[in-house]
Amino acid sequence: MDTKDRMNLLLTKGPLLAHNIGYMDGDKRNESFDDRLLKTGISFFHKNFFSMFVGMLTGLLSLMYIESISAVLSLTNKSSSPILAFQRYLGTLKHTLRWYKGVASLQESLKTVRAKHQHAANLASGSEHFMTQFDMVLTQWAFIGPALLYPGKLGILKSSEKDMEGLVHIMYLVGRDLGVREDLNLCTGGLEPAVEYSELILKQVIRKTFGSQESSETCKELARHLLDGVNILNPFIDQTAFHCWSDQVLNEQKQKETPTLEGFSQVLFSGQTFVLETLIHVPVIGQLIRSLANNLMKWNIYLAADWSRVMVDNYNSPKVNMGLGQMQAFLAIPVFTFISAGSIVHKELKGNWMFLAMILSFFTFAFLLIL
Repeated sequence: MDTKDRMNLLLTKGPLLAHNIGYMDGDKRNESFDDRLLKTGISFFHKNFFSMFVGMLTGLLSLMYIESISAVLSLTNKSSSPILAFQRYLGTLKHTLRWYKGVASLQESLKTVRAKHQHAANLASGSEHFMTQFDMVLTQWAFIGPALLYPGKLGILKSSEKDMEGLVHIMYLVGRDLGVREDLNLCTGGLEPAVEYSELILKQVIRKTFGSQESSETCKELARHLLDGVNILNPFIDQTAFHCWSDQVLNEQKQKETPTLEGFSQVLFSGQTFVLETLIHVPVIGQLIRSLANNLMKWNIYLAADWSRVMVDNYNSPKVNMGLGQMQAFLAIPVFTFISAGSIVHKELKGNWMFLAMILSFFTFAFLLIL
């Protein structure tokens, strides 16, 4: 079956088929994976961690404008406010990290995700909408579609693009183990068919719905909640700027336009465009920026997980106006960093008396030298 036939099948039969109809038994899943491609995909993901995060956020934002998906999300009541969206997105990121650690971690994560999907499907079973193969394939697209189609705009390392085959293999396993049927799976057949399939999904589904004024209020509300929630995770992600940037990436006509935003949003939009599309591709400088961005994003997720309760409480509590505007949220970052780093050091030292003795000896010797 060629890609166009698969796309036609997705549009005609996909909305009628249950989300987990393609689920296979455990023995087949354990045996059927390519170890080389798995390692290649893991390496690709971590080399381009920041770019993959940006691409996934763009993809997940596009899902909020898919009526069938937004209807099920609304029923779960897990994304009906910025705080709930923050918690859901943080949970999604933590699961995604587990997919790119190895087979055991991937399968353990997907077992949990299957249970969550089944719960959502049960909630939707008595409503107008239910979870379908169409929804599942579009969700696959959200995780890797933007990276496959626009690696340059996402700042993906040019030399690593050949390793996208591994990325596709991992997402094939994710789809398969969550019940996506073989003939509908976005990543069946490898990299080239996945890119072609992704292009068709973009043209025939995503572009028609993303940011559309005709979208339901539920769609628009969930999109706002997602971006507000991600802003809690990372205050450098401005809601207006990121939505506008995503719209330009996904829509060729809008790529020719120069949007005019206000104040901080314009600064972040211009900065994101310049860094991801130009600066990060410059030899040496780009490598340094990519490495820094990758590590800062990983630390950002660690801090958010470590301080999620405090961040939620802070969001819900009355704000004290310090006259710093947007910068006020950034002031918490070094505080969280210092305390969390101190906690990590404490855990490492705890029980390791030899290491602790070496540290104390070093500082004692240094102190005596000063005297």
